[in-house]
Amino acid sequence: MKMPYKLGYDKELDSLNHYLFIYPPVLLMTILIHTTNRYSGFWNISWTFSVWLEAVAIVPQLYIVYKKREVEIITGTYMASLGCYKGFYILNWIYKIVQGKSLVWFKLLAGIIQFGIYCDFLYYYFISAKVSSKGKGNIIQI
Repeated sequence: MKMPYKLGYDKELDSLNHYLFIYPPVLLMTILIHTTNRYSGFWNISWTFSVWLEAVAIVPQLYIVYKKREVEIITGTYMASLGCYKGFYILNWIYKIVQGKSLVWFKLLAGIIQFGIYCDFLYYYFISAKVSSKGKGNIIQI
């Protein structure tokens, strides 16, 4: 790691083995989806893999935040923005369903899973951000 990122890196907190807990389930979901999908070319499989990976990509960061029980305001705000963005995405999908437009069902499912992962963080973020605005400066206690 190079400066300035090396200063904030804590090897003890970064103990989630994402190679075992992130990639195998994502690969499994990709394989399961494409056994029932008529579009099974390399690029479509890669796209499906990226959809499922996006749904769980924040898990290692959330793991560190929950283990540390605090997050810098800029990082927390970025993570909260990603969660809110996915919430609005789901509202857009609901609107499309109401309008009778077609939808990629596994993308909707992946989005719901991703938003569900963010919900717990968003709850603590909004409560903690209100309390921390009077507190330590650039750190939010989760």
